[in-house]
Amino acid sequence: MSDGDPDEGDEAPRRSRTDDKRERVATERALAELSERLLKVSSKVLATLELDDEAVQAVEDAKKIESAPARGRALRRVRSTLRDIDWVLLLRRLDVAAGGNAPTALREGEAAQHAALLSAQGDAGLARFVEQFPEADRSRLRQLIQNVRRSPEAKRDKTRRQLESAVQSAIDEHTARGKQG
Repeated sequence: MSDGDPDEGDEAPRRSRTDDKRERVATERALAELSERLLKVSSKVLATLELDDEAVQAVEDAKKIESAPARGRALRRVRSTLRDIDWVLLLRRLDVAAGGNAPTALREGEAAQHAALLSAQGDAGLARFVEQFPEADRSRLRQLIQNVRRSPEAKRDKTRRQLESAVQSAIDEHTARGKQG
């Protein structure tokens, strides 16, 4: 029994290199999807997203490219410019600009962010999520996280949407209980 360390019980579980890699891969996947979405919006909408000049120029340049290999390189450039900004906030702005209801789009963006973190961080992320949203069904979320991790690439989008839906339900339930109490 060690009485010398006062913070002994407060230490967060150590993250493995695999967990770190999963989180990086999930972030890169989300940035790739965001980059693709940015190429589909008009220049007018792009201007309303409050991107820096380098990011706007990278998106505009990528829109002009038709060759698949060159377009892939241009998309990597767009991703690299997005890494330095709050891309989750950008995703929310894009959802609102695309005609979505602002509060709904913000909640759905929050659900997508939480789902990405849950699939990347596993049990540690799930513990933090359930702490923040105690109404969440821990066992259901754990199963959905495992499904996302284990599913083949072809089915991963479907399992990710299921996880996002469950996260959204937990957030909605938490919000509803907050309004009642």
